[in-house]
Amino acid sequence: MGADQLPTGRHGLTPEQVREDQRRRLLSATALCMAERGYVDTSVADIIQRAGVSRKTFYELFADKADAFSAAYETGVAVLMNDVGEAIGPDGTWHERVVRGLTALAEAVARSPAFATLCIMEVWAAGDVARRRHFEVVAGFRTLLDELSDEVSEQLFSGIVGALSTMLYHEIDEGRVEQLVDIVPDMVAFVEPPLEAVRARKARSALAGRQGRGAGETTR
Repeated sequence: MGADQLPTGRHGLTPEQVREDQRRRLLSATALCMAERGYVDTSVADIIQRAGVSRKTFYELFADKADAFSAAYETGVAVLMNDVGEAIGPDGTWHERVVRGLTALAEAVARSPAFATLCIMEVWAAGDVARRRHFEVVAGFRTLLDELSDEVSEQLFSGIVGALSTMLYHEIDEGRVEQLVDIVPDMVAFVEPPLEAVRARKARSALAGRQGRGAGETTR
């Protein structure tokens, strides 16, 4: 019997609850199998065996392996974005919010290593549709970044996200996912200077604008 498989016979759950449990176990199995075997080498048979459900149940819930991957990816990304968004919040200094956000990112990845591997590493092997969706999700992180420092250019945003993704990818690939919090200071050291430069440039522009208006008023 697969991990967390429902026992046969009476269990007191509604059909909807049973189906939701089956879907949850299939998503977990998809992430676990793909983290271990990779997207390409994972089959539907691997997933249903790991989840402890029938092939019929799998195809009632998902069209194919790619569909199961997409659903697992969306689940993992939703957790990451929610955790980081809540951690950044509106309170505290700018530095504190940066540290909180990156710490939450590292902790969320370390807490769910299989989903993290699927979202950060295996997405590149999952086909064009998955990669396009990944780029859309990455663009969604722009909202979180704007909470810290608006007016970030597309080039700077892409550079920051690309660097953080590479750092996480490397640590996961080296088997250090549970120690990801240890690299938070390095992530902060990379992210803060360019964002601080944007903030400083915006402050100088605002000051120049006020001084210009003041000079105009004195000449009237």
